[in-house]
This record gives sequence, C-alpha cells and structure tokens, in this order.
Amino acid sequence: MGNGRERHRQVFVKVNAEVDIGIADLISALNLFPGLMTYSSCAGKLGSDGTDGRAAHIEFYYGNNWAETSHFVFEFLAPGLFELLGSYARIKLEWGGGNGTPTTPHRVSATLELRPSQISNAVRAIKALHGRFQKRRFISRRSLLACGNAHRESRS
Repeated sequence: MGNGRERHRQVFVKVNAEVDIGIADLISALNLFPGLMTYSSCAGKLGSDGTDGRAAHIEFYYGNNWAETSHFVFEFLAPGLFELLGSYARIKLEWGGGNGTPTTPHRVSATLELRPSQISNAVRAIKALHGRFQKRRFISRRSLLACGNAHRESRS
C-alpha cells in the first residue's frame, strides 16, 4: 500500500453511543438492519407552542458501496417510509467523505429527516420495515440479477 499500513477486512458491529434521548429509540430501530451504521443524529426541537421547530435527523451508511446504499434507500426504505408515514419523513443521499483511495474510499451517506412529533411513528414504521426485510420482502439487487439470469437461461 505504500504507507506501510496494512488494510484489514472490516465488519459491522453494533456499539453503544450517547445520543439525544428523544431519538434513541429510532436509532435503535434503524440499527436493527444488518449493514446499517448510524453516525450522527439530533432529536430536533419542538417550538415553544408545541409545534415542530427544527427537524430531527439521523445520518447513516448502509452496505459497502454506493450501489447497495442507493438500492436500500430508493427501493426499500424511502418507499416503505412513504407508505407508512406519508410525507412526514424525507431521505437525502450525499456522495463524499474519504479521498477515493482504497483505504479511505468515497461513501454515500443517507440522512433521514422528520418532524420531531413523528419520531414515535417513525420507530413503529422502521420496526415494521425491518420485519419485511427479515421476511425477504426486500429483494436484493443480486437476487434480482440472479432471477433475471435464471429466466434468460430457462428461455434458451
């Protein structure tokens, strides 16, 4: 590698971290997904009149590359949240971080934003989506490609 440091294979592990109490359950729910790593969050702020003020947010990575992150967000998480929460949540993707080298590659991060008053509803929605994920209602891109290849082979 030129710098004398060896790159080791890495895996995801769940760790304990201090987070805003108002968003802790949502972070725990998101971290049920294997391969998802949250790294920044804020519970947002309710206005003095009890209405939503500043949005709550959780930033996370999913998978090992931009394709896995994009597929998870666009094919599973965003449609599922829209179905269960309506327009109370939004997800943004951002390309960046790292310098593009093998030891510090660029990453695609996602940010889930929602109204602070909707956090408890979002926890229920994320847990329901995790149940779907476990039942394999979320079909991976590899599975879709394998099905497509099997279909093409069976027609020959």
